[in-house]
Amino acid sequence: MIDVRVHSSRHLETKITYPISEHTSYDRDVNYYIFTPAQLHVSAGFISDEAMLRKFQAHARYSSPEITLDELLDKGNRTSPLVLLESYTQQRVERSGDVADTIFMHELQTLSNSFRHESGIILSECRELAKENKLDELRGLLQDWYKETGYAMERFRALLKMMRVHYPTGNRMVTAFEWADEAISLVVESTSLEMYLSLEPLFGELQESAYNLLRHSRAELGYRREQKYESVVSKGNRYSTEAVAYRSGVLKKWTQSVLYLTPVHSKAPQRVAGVLAGTAAAIAMTFATLAAIFAETFFLKNSMQWALLVILAYVFKDRIKEGLRALFSRVVPRLLADQISSFISPRTGKRLSRTKVVIHIKKASDMPPEIQD
Repeated sequence: MIDVRVHSSRHLETKITYPISEHTSYDRDVNYYIFTPAQLHVSAGFISDEAMLRKFQAHARYSSPEITLDELLDKGNRTSPLVLLESYTQQRVERSGDVADTIFMHELQTLSNSFRHESGIILSECRELAKENKLDELRGLLQDWYKETGYAMERFRALLKMMRVHYPTGNRMVTAFEWADEAISLVVESTSLEMYLSLEPLFGELQESAYNLLRHSRAELGYRREQKYESVVSKGNRYSTEAVAYRSGVLKKWTQSVLYLTPVHSKAPQRVAGVLAGTAAAIAMTFATLAAIFAETFFLKNSMQWALLVILAYVFKDRIKEGLRALFSRVVPRLLADQISSFISPRTGKRLSRTKVVIHIKKASDMPPEIQD
């Protein structure tokens, strides 16, 4: 399934989810047909494939970690980022292990992403239960939300306290823990508030649950104010709301940066194109050389016949070179692609996927019948 998102009149995004195979690789072909009005003059006569290629970008990222709050809190779950952080922090404080700072960063970002993803799922479930008026299930869901998020935050903030004792203020590890703490706090606050608003038609039946949600949300706001985090609206500052929105965006971008794969663009298409262009020049020069030898053999040097033959040879040499270059430029994408990119995992350094982009600029009448219909 392709998710199409229109960000603006000049920015269109398509999103496709591919599973990562554990044992075998596989290929997927995706064809995009983009039609433009004739007034824009987007045709092969006005724009080259290279210029059109610069208007497209391919990115790859991991999906958000799908881990429930129960799995996150399970101390026996060795894949839980919270459990891993507890183990790494203990090793760092006791100096019993050498865990790299980048590993800490990745787990902090993964923990924040896990919270964000699971909070979105729970919020959707809350809205569905409220719409269907399933009060008992809704009470249980909300009770688990207070309990599990509160316990998770308690355990994580104990780690933050340990790191603040172990490192001086301003240390990059302490800053990373604080950023993760602030990001998770924002998620818990906003999700609790959204849940509270979704219960508005049921306030009479779920008054206590609604009150607990509001208290939970305000507790996180008060905590961030106490910690002097930037994501708090201050009184008397009319720009603080925009500053909080900006801060929230920065934290979200930081936490999700661990999901993005590093693109490495292959130079193979350019190298093959260079070799073929050189081949075209060599063929053209061969023709010109043979023509010059022929002129030297059968005509007197510097005579009118000799000069005309050399001039014609030069003209044909230039046309042969340009014609072959145009031919080869159409052949290269068929052999390779206009652009080849590999995507590398930032943590393991392994290549996870590769994309090949081929662009054809054609008339609408040249499209396959099923596309025209």
